[in-house]
Amino acid sequence: LDVLVDGVTTHGHPRALVGAVLHALVLGTVLQDGTVPSVQSWPDLLDATEQAVKLIDDHPQLSSLWRPAWEARTGGPLADGWRAAVEECREMLPAATLAADRIASAACQGPEARAAYRDLVAVLSLDDPDKRGQATSTVVAAMALAAAAPCDPAEAARLAARMVPTDTDTIATMAGAIIGAADGAPEPPAVLDGPYLTAEAVRLAEIAGGQPTVPFSYPDLLGWVPPRSQVDVVGLAGRMPAMAG
Repeated sequence: LDVLVDGVTTHGHPRALVGAVLHALVLGTVLQDGTVPSVQSWPDLLDATEQAVKLIDDHPQLSSLWRPAWEARTGGPLADGWRAAVEECREMLPAATLAADRIASAACQGPEARAAYRDLVAVLSLDDPDKRGQATSTVVAAMALAAAAPCDPAEAARLAARMVPTDTDTIATMAGAIIGAADGAPEPPAVLDGPYLTAEAVRLAEIAGGQPTVPFSYPDLLGWVPPRSQVDVVGLAGRMPAMAG
């Protein structure tokens, strides 16, 4: 339900919400079982995704305000649009299964792995400018990469990131998240601003878990005065240089 509430604040199409819910279910399964879901488990995950639309009934604002407005604007029941988006995912599964097997056979590296993923890109229209970034196809592609390289998040992410002009960053990060959440996943390599990224991840997890955390101090827009010169923009935060605002 939290995924749906967050999703509708920025997205209105069922594809986006179905993709978000499916990705959340995959991640939840990984955290619960400790392993990346196999291709055999994908239909069950889609069945759970199809049922998730009923959670809207449990939310006062979504059920009484958002859904009626959505249905009035589109002229049809939300449940029908949701079901259609889930069916889109179901139709993608055979191609994704084949690609996952081929990529795994090539150890997620080399020309054969790239060719297999390129074929999946073509089948799912991941490089179509009119469809690039659709949540249903991107999450299925990420699931395929994760199933193909369940122990190598970096290689799965690289394979996705190099396939221009698809939605490279979305697919790569989703695949990496699925694999990285599994038990025994390798430690991530050093990246730019790694300590900052780690600190922010911990801070957000503490907020989500209701734990006390150091608050982030946003500028008070009622009293904040923008710097008048470039010299005034730079200051110190602790002992580190920082930019004002």
